[in-house]
Amino acid sequence: MKTVIIYTTKNGVTQTCVEMLAPQLRGTETEVVCADGTNDAIVAAAAASADAVIIGGCIRMGKLFKPLRTLLAKHAQAWSEKTVGCFLCCGFADMAQNYYEKAFPAAMREKAVSGYFGGELKPEKLQGLDKWVVRVVRNSIINENNHPDAVSREEYTRVLPEIIPENIERFAGEINRKLYR
Repeated sequence: MKTVIIYTTKNGVTQTCVEMLAPQLRGTETEVVCADGTNDAIVAAAAASADAVIIGGCIRMGKLFKPLRTLLAKHAQAWSEKTVGCFLCCGFADMAQNYYEKAFPAAMREKAVSGYFGGELKPEKLQGLDKWVVRVVRNSIINENNHPDAVSREEYTRVLPEIIPENIERFAGEINRKLYR
C-alpha cells in the first residue's frame, strides 16, 4: 500500500504536523509532498499512484493556502475515489469545522477521514505584517484569559493554540483502519 500526504505550509506548523503523522501510518509506503504551486505535476503523479491520499494545510485569512486550493480544484474528483483524509491546521478550534466545510469539496468530505491538528501563534517565527497580526491576536487571547490573580503573563500562554498530538494520532488510526479493514 502507498499513501501520499500532500500539504501546504506557510510558517512550518503543517510540516511539523505531517512529520508527526507520517510515522504513524502503518504498513504503508508514505510519500510526503509539499505543494508549493510549482510542483503540481509531481503532486498529481504521486497521488495517482497512491492507494490513499491525505490532504491538508494551514488556514490563512479563512482559507486554505492557495497552492492546495488550486490542486483541490483540479484533482478532488480523482482523489475522492481513493481512501482519503483531509486535515486542517488552524489556531482557532471553534472555527475549524466551518473552515473544513469551506476548504474541502462536499464529495471529498463525505468519504474522508477528517482531522483538526491545532495550530500555533508564534510571532518569533514570522516576518512583516504576519508577525504584527499574530502579536495582536496572541496578546488579545492572553489578555482575554488574564485575571486579577495573575502571577505572570507567561502563566497565561497555555491558553494559546497548540498542535494537538492526540488528534494526529487519532487521525492516523482512522486512516490505518480504512486501509486495513
